[in-house]
Parts: sequence; C-alpha cells; structure tokens
Amino acid sequence: MKIDLIYPKIPENSNKFHGKCIAFEKYDGTNLHWKWNIQEGWHLFGTRRTQFTLNAKGINGFKFDHIELSHAPDIFNEIW
Repeated sequence: MKIDLIYPKIPENSNKFHGKCIAFEKYDGTNLHWKWNIQEGWHLFGTRRTQFTLNAKGINGFKFDHIELSHAPDIFNEIW
C-alpha cells in the first residue's frame, strides 16, 4: 500500500551542525520502518513509501514488491 513518507528527507543543513556525526552505510538505497504499539505489538513494516501488515499476506506482498529486500521481514522476525 502506498503511503505518505514515514520519515521525510532531511533538508540540506551542512551549516547548522558542528558536532559529532554518526553515519552508517546504506547499501540498498532504501530505509525500512517497523511499527509497534501496546495493543498489537509489532504489526506493520515497510519502506519509506510502502507499508505492509506483519503477517504472512503482508510479508508475501512485501517480498513481491521489494525483491531486493525480501529477507528483511524474516530477519526481523528471527531477531524479535
């Protein structure tokens, strides 16, 4: 399902921050999000612009739409 941006791009701000910066490699060009609440636990996940339910149907849809990230929900479920 197409959704509004989960987390918008950070605007150019090179003149605003003069402290430490922690960075990491972003190999695939896409960030993922996972949603949790007290009633449902971990129940939604996706990319910046897509969202799926964290169940078999949602995971299959995610794997179909995002082949390059297809292992992400399995890894998440194994760890959490």
